Amino acid sequence: MLWIAGDRMPAGLSLKLPEGGPRHPMPAVTSALPTTPAYFSDGRGGVLLDAVVGDSAAARLYAGVLERELSRALRQEGGYSYTTATDYTARRDGHALVTAFADSLPAKQDAVLGGFVDVLAGLQVGRIAQADLEAVRTRTDGTLTGPDSAVRRLPGAAEDLLAGRPPRTVDELRSELWTVTPGHLHAVAVEAAGTALMQVPAGHTADWAGYTAAPTSSSYAVTGRRFDAGHGGGNARALVIGDDGVSLTAAAKDGTQEAATVLYRSCAAVLGWPDGGRRLIGTDGITVDVEPGAYGVDAHTMAALEAAVPPHARVQLPPRQRVPRAEARETAEAGGASTTEQPARRTGGQTAAVVVLGLLAGLFAFLALAVTVFEGGDPETSTGEWLGLAGFLWAVTGLLAWPAVRILRRTRRT
Repeated sequence: MLWIAGDRMPAGLSLKLPEGGPRHPMPAVTSALPTTPAYFSDGRGGVLLDAVVGDSAAARLYAGVLERELSRALRQEGGYSYTTATDYTARRDGHALVTAFADSLPAKQDAVLGGFVDVLAGLQVGRIAQADLEAVRTRTDGTLTGPDSAVRRLPGAAEDLLAGRPPRTVDELRSELWTVTPGHLHAVAVEAAGTALMQVPAGHTADWAGYTAAPTSSSYAVTGRRFDAGHGGGNARALVIGDDGVSLTAAAKDGTQEAATVLYRSCAAVLGWPDGGRRLIGTDGITVDVEPGAYGVDAHTMAALEAAVPPHARVQLPPRQRVPRAEARETAEAGGASTTEQPARRTGGQTAAVVVLGLLAGLFAFLALAVTVFEGGDPETSTGEWLGLAGFLWAVTGLLAWPAVRILRRTRRT
């Protein structure tokens, strides 16, 4: 689908496309969540929520009102969050995705999570101010009647046509917009509560608010060849490649073993990079990364994996900037570990330090060389004075050059 915003068609425009075939239906949308509403914990701060609702003007206005409520409660009144935002994305299948977010500093995560849940609960019981609805409605209506409204609606109109949905006129959209009441928003809030998935900061839960923990691991691991992280035995983290699928196992804090498993027959996608890395994504949302360099997977095993994954699920990606390598391994000798590290990028301050130290070291090296060559034959200078001065200058040269050399060895240019 091609859309153009302008006064006229570009001169000489020619689209050399083949004849279109039969229209394909929209793929059925599935969910990896056995129960909703659900939550999971993540290491990053802040709270994020997704919910599936019916695609309607009321749902769009609900997203706007939710953003106003989050901003008022968490930023203006509580001072817990700096950024609060929502987004509305139509799936073109009669449903849409409402996304809400509030950031948080580590010390305020409890307050942000509690305030976020309180805002949602308030909308779910119908606490929706008419003034908030009118403010969001007026702003939305302005986007429909503005001078660039036709351009703004072009991408959505193209998506509707591709999905087999007739595009709607501005008058139709505005008419539906102005019929929405707080009661309609209340119905959307209840619908969103039933399909929500919430991400909470690590170490927090949302079961106290009625959310069920979403599965983030598999109940089993496949049997097959085991490849330990760092290529060494006895590691707690290992990759298992079997005939039916792949598993990534690791020791949990309670001493049990956790596993993430993707079966070949249940691959939603297999992402591939030219360096050999593969990422298998299961239809249940579980992901397993197969990195030959990090786990020492041999070429024969990788070839067997390639033959087993579904061809229709393969997605070839361009080269990536950073390739995961083998993890550093501790040596058996007492007193240290042997690591192989990639040089870090050199900062501007480190570059300036190398330049300054290099210039000073060069200056002192010149003075030390001059004293060593010329002062030794001066009859007015004793041998002891000559050796002491030359030694001092060479020592200063070394003290200045050594830090510069260490920076150059440990870093690389940006």
